[in-house]
Amino acid sequence: MHDRPLLAGLVDQGAVVGAGDDTGVIVLDDQHVGTLREDRAQLARAARRMRGAGRILRARGDQECLAGRQRAFQFGGKKAFVIDRYSKKGGGRLRDMPSPELRDTDVLVEIHAAGINLLDSKVRTGEFKLILPYGLPLILGHDVAGVVVRVGSKVRQFKPGDEVYARPRDGQIGAFAEFIAMNEADVALKPKTLTMEEAASIPLVGLTAWQALIEKANLRKGQKVLVHAGSGGVGTFAIQLARHLGAMVATTTSTANVELVKGLGADVVVDYKKQAFETVLRDYDVVLNSLGKDTLEKSLFGNQNS
Repeated sequence: MHDRPLLAGLVDQGAVVGAGDDTGVIVLDDQHVGTLREDRAQLARAARRMRGAGRILRARGDQECLAGRQRAFQFGGKKAFVIDRYSKKGGGRLRDMPSPELRDTDVLVEIHAAGINLLDSKVRTGEFKLILPYGLPLILGHDVAGVVVRVGSKVRQFKPGDEVYARPRDGQIGAFAEFIAMNEADVALKPKTLTMEEAASIPLVGLTAWQALIEKANLRKGQKVLVHAGSGGVGTFAIQLARHLGAMVATTTSTANVELVKGLGADVVVDYKKQAFETVLRDYDVVLNSLGKDTLEKSLFGNQNS
């Protein structure tokens, strides 16, 4: 689900020229105009403003353009969408920020697309400030795809011109900008079959599903897993990953998304608008829950093997 105040702020400031209906993808490339239904006209106006102001560089991919991007980074600050204070209502603003510091193990990436996540919303409101004590002003954005324009002296896996995607580690976030510096360990080559927008929608939710099911739960073939919110970002990845591992998958979703989650591989689908999942599902080995305390308690109560 989109964070409406944050998204509206991005659009109002001319920092966004595209937004996917379902993926929450923000496109920082003036060749793409999004399809967010209720904001389409506003997004189109933002696109025209950005093209007129020349704020976002086109990415032709040739050496002349790459050299130009390197020079652009070298001189002066960069445009970024920032928050100046923690707030539940404020959407932030577009402003000039210093160029990111490039450390020996970092890669500098020109951003082509970035993703909005619930985590961005929670950081913006200050819910995580005790465990993630960021300084302000802060550039949000935990999902990014783009082109490497420079590498640190100790970087061995990437070179200028590589198309990459990443979930930058805490302390180095900042995808709502023109450039970002990230540790090379956080970066991967973008699959050639994915667009920048598609790639930017993957890292945070994909890593969440992987870490939960494989690194923490050690999900194995033949086990039963219950994935709540199966049509969400994490859920869509978790269903497919669990099926790939040979697990039997149950999930909860709304009426409109029943066919979607079935298509992803869910064996049992509970429409939460018609049924209470705790009355029909039990004895699951693993429960992946992102919906809060009440859902967790109901899941544990009905799943004696969890």
